[in-house]
Amino acid sequence: MGISQIQDKFYEKVHPFKSGDPKSLLPGQIAWVPTQFFDGNMIVVEVDRAQRDDHNNVKFKFTRMKASHFQKNEEKLPIPNIKLGATEELMAFKTKKRPCIFLGKAEDINLSEGDLKKLAKGKKHLFTTDCLFLPIYSTHKEDLQKGFPIEFVTRIKHFLYSHLLYLPSCNLKNLETLRPPKNEGIVRLDRLFVTSPIVPNVSPTDVMLESSYFKILKYHVKEYLFKETDPNLKDLRELLEEAYNDL
Repeated sequence: MGISQIQDKFYEKVHPFKSGDPKSLLPGQIAWVPTQFFDGNMIVVEVDRAQRDDHNNVKFKFTRMKASHFQKNEEKLPIPNIKLGATEELMAFKTKKRPCIFLGKAEDINLSEGDLKKLAKGKKHLFTTDCLFLPIYSTHKEDLQKGFPIEFVTRIKHFLYSHLLYLPSCNLKNLETLRPPKNEGIVRLDRLFVTSPIVPNVSPTDVMLESSYFKILKYHVKEYLFKETDPNLKDLRELLEEAYNDL
């Protein structure tokens, strides 16, 4: 039903696969990455010295963000190993490791120490190669009231939403990784995020999107970010919408 009636291949095996090396990820490759749960009431971790004259012991509490946060506080004393600027705060987020699709990263800029000091005043963080990912969320299971409901999934399969893309379960054989995306899922473009390509933060699998379906994903990204619909996506959506209306 839906895109599965038109697209027969969704995944392919990564060749060559460099186990445990996030820096070798290919566009369209799937990796397990911690993803943030979004909460409208964000939580700030307020950290302070247990005693004003003792910088080795600290106390902290979790509190909902208030207007007073991210403001200069002359009473706040510096805390060892926590480098916070005058308008910076520590935030607490709930996260879950999910399968995510790697989109790309900044190009490596190989500079000598001298050039780095001259060009960026020694600020190495200006030349990071952090990775851009799209997370895959689960669909509804009969025994659990979690994930996208069945009727919602049906609509997504027929391309009724530009920010959501359907993925079936992965049934590739002879995989090297222990955790391929075995269950069907939904790619959420509205959860696009950047993270550092290090272990164990990023755990690559040897599965990637099949090239033609990855192209469809890129059409969705272009439409979602720039409101520009590719003619191929337009034709495909019209075909799928017609099929949905006939259900």
